[in-house]
Amino acid sequence: MTCQRDSQPPRRFDGRGLAVYLVTLGYSVMLASGAALFNAPTGRNANDIGWTFLWLSRDAWQSLHVAFSVIFVTFGLAHLGMNARSLVRHLRDRASRRLVVTREAGIALVLTILLMVTSVLALPPSSLFHDLNHYFRTTYWSDTGPP
Repeated sequence: MTCQRDSQPPRRFDGRGLAVYLVTLGYSVMLASGAALFNAPTGRNANDIGWTFLWLSRDAWQSLHVAFSVIFVTFGLAHLGMNARSLVRHLRDRASRRLVVTREAGIALVLTILLMVTSVLALPPSSLFHDLNHYFRTTYWSDTGPP
């Protein structure tokens, strides 16, 4: 059985598609590297005990995290720019043509502000994440190694 090629012209390059894929893949790598770094010992301890996770050192995980953070932010902003009209259209009320804050957008905004404030003031739930990270970096990976 042979495949016949359609006589259609080749598909045009899609910058929006590229941005979506890079944001998705960047997020995925940042998620994995963030999890690795969250559980990693401090830099000196990592070097002293030869710490690796999935065959990568702490420095390698940090490099991955920074590089893919740049990719994620750059192409996330590009994606927002390419889809700005659609985003504004989504936020407008169809009847009055004014910008409205939906319940979901309001909840997302409140949760974001709440997380920012609790992080800066070292209050729960953010402080719990910080304390757990501190435990992994200092106690769990002490000179004797993990329990």
